[in-house]
Amino acid sequence: MATFVELELPAAETALGETFDRVRSCYCYLEQAVVSETPGLWFGGAERLAIEAALEADPPVDAHSRIRAASDEWLYEVRFAAEIYEIGA
Repeated sequence: MATFVELELPAAETALGETFDRVRSCYCYLEQAVVSETPGLWFGGAERLAIEAALEADPPVDAHSRIRAASDEWLYEVRFAAEIYEIGA
């Protein structure tokens, strides 16, 4: 049995808020089948180098690596700072 969830969040309220602020046309979505400890995120809507520069400059992003490309979208493994994973009360 599969479970599907579709969420839309304001970009400014996500851990990648600064990335989206730097590259306003950028969008991302989670990989459907993540088999890693870090999220797989597809990015598109902008030039690859602009997205990578924005990820480099975004403080909550500890590391990222491009693992796949598909036409005008790129799949990245993104590792966030530890405090990003904390859930507040």
